[in-house]
Amino acid sequence: MNRRARELFGHLQIGGEIKNARLGQLIVQAIEKQRVYSNQSLVLDGQQYILDLSPIVRKKEVQGIVLTIRTLSQIEELTEEISKIKMFSDNLRAQNHEFLNKLNVIYGLLKLNKYEHVMQMISSEVKERQDIISFLMSSVKDPLIAACLLGKINRSKELDVTLEIDQDSNLTSTLDIEDAKNVVSILGNLIDNALEAVREHKGNVLVSFTDVGNDLIFEVEDNGHGISKEVENMIFIDGYTTKKGENHGIGLTIVKRSVELLKGELYISKSMLQGARFTLVIPKLLNNEKEESI
Repeated sequence: MNRRARELFGHLQIGGEIKNARLGQLIVQAIEKQRVYSNQSLVLDGQQYILDLSPIVRKKEVQGIVLTIRTLSQIEELTEEISKIKMFSDNLRAQNHEFLNKLNVIYGLLKLNKYEHVMQMISSEVKERQDIISFLMSSVKDPLIAACLLGKINRSKELDVTLEIDQDSNLTSTLDIEDAKNVVSILGNLIDNALEAVREHKGNVLVSFTDVGNDLIFEVEDNGHGISKEVENMIFIDGYTTKKGENHGIGLTIVKRSVELLKGELYISKSMLQGARFTLVIPKLLNNEKEESI
C-alpha cells in the first residue's frame, strides 16, 4: 500500500477484514474468474472512486490481486469530454435511425405516387420537431438541462418508447455550471432507467419540472413494473442492479452522490401511470449560499 492507499484504507491491517461490500464483491469476482476488471465504480465514505483489479495468477491459481484506485476528480475532466462526445454521438445515432425509417416511408409513398401523404408526413414531422425545440427554449432557461431533455427525447424515439414532457412545466432558474452538471447527471440517469423499465412493452415516460417556490422540483415517472418497498432500500447501494451483464448498478449511486452535492432530496413513490415516480427536490438557496461565501 502506497501513501495514498493507506489514507483511503488506513483501517486495513494484515489479516484484517474488508468490510466494504462492493470491494469484496469485486475481489471475489476477480479471483473466481481470474480476469482483469477495469474502471469499476467504488464509493468510500460518500466519495466515488474508480478501481482496477489485476489478479496475479501462477499455475492457474490466483496468488493475489493488485488494486489501483483513483479519485473521481482525477478523471472528471476526461470523463466530461467523453460524456459530451457520447451524448453528441447518441443524439446523432438516434436521429439517424429515426430519419432513415421515415425516409424509407417517404420513398415508399413516392413510389406509390401518394404525394399528398408525403406532404402531410413532412409537415407533421417538421411541426413536431419545431414544437419540441420551441417548448424547451421557452420553458427551460438552463441550456445544459434543455440539451439533456432534447437528447433523451431523441433517445426515446430510437427505443420506440414515448417520452413526454408535461407542457405545464417551466424552469426559469439558471444554475452554475457545476450544479447544472449534477442535475443533468441525475435527470439523465433517472430518465435512462425509466426508458429501460418500459422498453419491453413500448411504454410511456413522463417528465415534469417547476421552480415555483423555494425549490427546483423534477419528476420522472413511468408505467413500468414499479419499485417495491424492499427494493427501494437497496437500489442506491453501489453495485446493486436487476440488469444482466457486468458493470451495472452504478447509475443510481452516482445519482445519490449528485443529490447530496446539491443538498437536495430524492423521493420514490408510485406513479399515476402505475409505475415508479422519482421526485427530485433541490433548494434554490444553493446558489445564494455560494455567492455569499465568495
